[in-house]
Amino acid sequence: MIICNSCGGTYEGLQKDMRYAHVCPDKIRDKNGAIVDTPNPRNENVEGSIIVDGDKITNTLVMKSEGKGAKYVNDGTPYDLLSTITAK
Repeated sequence: MIICNSCGGTYEGLQKDMRYAHVCPDKIRDKNGAIVDTPNPRNENVEGSIIVDGDKITNTLVMKSEGKGAKYVNDGTPYDLLSTITAK
């Protein structure tokens, strides 16, 4: 389980053979319950490509917005989405 440091949402990054790309909502509730704009929202959709040419792999993938980052709920280790994407 992963928690987004921007909006507080929790999600599973990999589900079977499908990767979930988290995108923060536009609005969240703050600690007092007021509805506010999400500060520094995260968008895990990726742009770019992975090109395999023989033994050479060129990776130009970037996340649309890192936001405040994300971490694993169980131990607080930072979650690095791009390290989970590989060429097949």
